[in-house]
This record gives sequence, C-alpha cells and structure tokens, in this order.
Amino acid sequence: MILALMTVMTVTANAFIYKDARKEALFLRDKMAYELSLTTDQYEAVYEINLDYFMCLEGVADVFGACWERRNDAFRLVLSGWQFEKFLALEYFHRPVRWVDDAWVFAIYDHYKRSQFFFDRPTAYKAYKGEYAGRPANFYADRIDAKPLSANHNNAPVARDSRTDIPNNGISPGTRPGGFGRPGGMGPGGMGGRPMGGPGRR
Repeated sequence: MILALMTVMTVTANAFIYKDARKEALFLRDKMAYELSLTTDQYEAVYEINLDYFMCLEGVADVFGACWERRNDAFRLVLSGWQFEKFLALEYFHRPVRWVDDAWVFAIYDHYKRSQFFFDRPTAYKAYKGEYAGRPANFYADRIDAKPLSANHNNAPVARDSRTDIPNNGISPGTRPGGFGRPGGMGPGGMGGRPMGGPGRR
C-alpha cells in the first residue's frame, strides 16, 4: 500500500488560535457532510463539535486524549448508526489531526483540495466561537430531531457545485448526478480519481 504525504500546517506554539481552528473545523465539517449525508441539524452540530475539539488542543497529549474522547462521544449522539460506523472507519474523520515534527498534520488534505467546498457555511460559523473547556457530549443528545436511515435522504444542507459555486437545489451529494463515488463526481472516485495526490479511498 502506497503511503501518501499529508499536508502540513504549522501553527505558532502548540495550541490552535480561533482563526485556524475555525478554518479547519469548517473544512472537515464540509467533507463529513458530503460523505456522511448529514442533515441540516447534524451539519450545524458537527461544525461545533469539530471546532471545540480543535480549540481544546494544546499539544500532542491532547490529540487522542480527553478532547478526542469527548468528540467521539458527541458524534455517537449526533450521528445515526450507519453514519457513526462510517465515521469510525474513515481515518481522516475519526483521527483528523496529528502532531508531527512540530506541526499539525491533517489527513483530510490528502483526499481533498484545500479550495474544494460542497456546502454553504453553517449558521454556527459566525455565531459560535467555541466552548474552550469543551461542552459535555450529552449537550447534543436532544438537538437532532431526525437522523437519516440511509445515505439517500432529502434533508441535507444545500449542496454547492465547487466548480461554479452554484447551489445544487438542495439535492443530497450522495444522490445528485455525478455525485460522490460516481464518474465525474467531485469526491474520491470522481475527477479521474482523488482530488489531491496520494492513494484513493482506503
């Protein structure tokens, strides 16, 4: 198996500043919405959970420590069974960041271009600044009214064609023509392979 080099982002000191944490949380949430067929409610919650996780990181000891466990517990409540299983199976979602050679390393950029977005920003992008101590996972227990039973649902956030930035009429990225995993699609399996150098889906 060919190992690809992950894109590296160097941060001054170990801890994330809000600007960097928000950028990474937005990008990761966008790809989770795309691959996990998130509903609008899930879409908002996932952004908040990822932002809290990045804001909690102060060094290598935090990467897979209490902050990471709290993130997993929150996603267990927010996601449906099949979504959570897929989340665990995809390393770049489940273990999104590592501290390597004095830099934060994000596996997601080994699968998607930095400029590639599929959805509008969540409302929480401007309204939520992060709970730096971390919300308890059960905060999200009653916030999600419905969870998709399968990847095909009609309650997804508005998808955008990243080539034209035109909304795709609210069609789930898993069901629109040329969608994820189909020839011509914008995710892994489309565009003649992965959007960025390295191996395809693992």
